[in-house]
Amino acid sequence: MMNRPLCSWIILLLVASGQPLITAKSSELQNILFVYLLARITAFVEELLASTGCGYRALRRRIEGMHWLHTHLFFALAKDLCPKALAGKRIGFIPTALAESKIQERHPDRRPGLCQRLRVMFLYQHLWYHVAVFAVAATVFAVGLVKASNHGTLHYLLTHVLVPGAAWSSHFASLRPIAYAISPPTMPERRELMDRDFARPRPEVKENEDYLQLHLEDESQGHTFEVWRPKPEQKLEKWDAWAILPEIPRSMGLIFWVVVGLGVCQ
Repeated sequence: MMNRPLCSWIILLLVASGQPLITAKSSELQNILFVYLLARITAFVEELLASTGCGYRALRRRIEGMHWLHTHLFFALAKDLCPKALAGKRIGFIPTALAESKIQERHPDRRPGLCQRLRVMFLYQHLWYHVAVFAVAATVFAVGLVKASNHGTLHYLLTHVLVPGAAWSSHFASLRPIAYAISPPTMPERRELMDRDFARPRPEVKENEDYLQLHLEDESQGHTFEVWRPKPEQKLEKWDAWAILPEIPRSMGLIFWVVVGLGVCQ
């Protein structure tokens, strides 16, 4: 996980230098672009097939989360590797079911103001890093597009800015926590999204009870377990403007590489 932030900054510095990241000849560049097109199509098909089991939006959230979550994992690992006198307090792991937000930004009645949310997230949740990554990436990308426009050639654009493997979507994934800080979703309590049920374990599995999720209760009929399951309506994917908006640049990027790849094949 520590190599992800380092690679992101290295790629941004290389693009900002103005030097070509691909120095291959035209014929070799065509082969590189064609292979990259096949890789993009394969990844897209793989996502569609994988989403049949868990849902497309759930899969996309998991993939996007790895792009911006590596920042927090980087700081956590760095604190573990550095001496305690320099690193300070270690960042401990908290299970999702036990995590409680200190600012309660998802509760409409207890949600603090925008300034307070930003202050807490900047100081304690590393939001400053996401803002810095997005600002630098947007600046480098805009300057690169201006230089490519001045040169007026697709070759310059593909070798200096839109280089295969530059992973601009990973850099711009920092928009997700920024948007969350500005406009957090309104969510009910966790238990309001779930239905209560009871289950009776088989005798042979009573030794493997998960006490983090199941609570043993004594009833007249014997030992039963209290189980909380997601409500059926919570398993359905809901598409709104916030869900469609991230898909627009992804679709445009895929269309761009398909057009470039078809042009290379001709």
